[in-house]
Amino acid sequence: MFPRASAAVTVAPLPAPAATLPLALPGYRGLKAWRRAMDLVASVYHVTRMLPADDEARHTGPHTEPHTEPHTELRTELRATALLVPAQIAAGSACFQRAEYVQHLSAAHGAVARLECLLDTADRLGALPTRHAIPLVLLSIEVGRLLRVLARSLQPRLGEEPAEGGGQAGERLAAH
Repeated sequence: MFPRASAAVTVAPLPAPAATLPLALPGYRGLKAWRRAMDLVASVYHVTRMLPADDEARHTGPHTEPHTEPHTELRTELRATALLVPAQIAAGSACFQRAEYVQHLSAAHGAVARLECLLDTADRLGALPTRHAIPLVLLSIEVGRLLRVLARSLQPRLGEEPAEGGGQAGERLAAH
């Protein structure tokens, strides 16, 4: 998907975030992983605007049924998968057990991997130019790293009793 190191790559800038909530919010909204995942969602929505709309169909002849373009399906899948990432972080933060929280973070991490695969697919099919895919992949890698750090911080350390209450545990990590 990526050009050779010797090739010059022009990276499209990510859209500036719209009016955002203050950073010092309690719960999942204060987590850097959630905020960057929301940036990822906004970026995916911004970039996928160039793909055909969900309701667009094409006729191949006067008497044929309309069929959906593969790019339309990719657009829908890219958006839905991107939305899963911050949603899983939020859902996990509402859990009462840390282990459940970590499971949701694992699901969010899986959605990041799925999103990267979809971006590779969109690039290979020519639906999404590489210059638009690269920033999304880089941001998804960052979100994946933040999710791993957050999940590791919620795991009990050797010799430590597992604490109850996952939702509050992530609040201390808002600066991470």
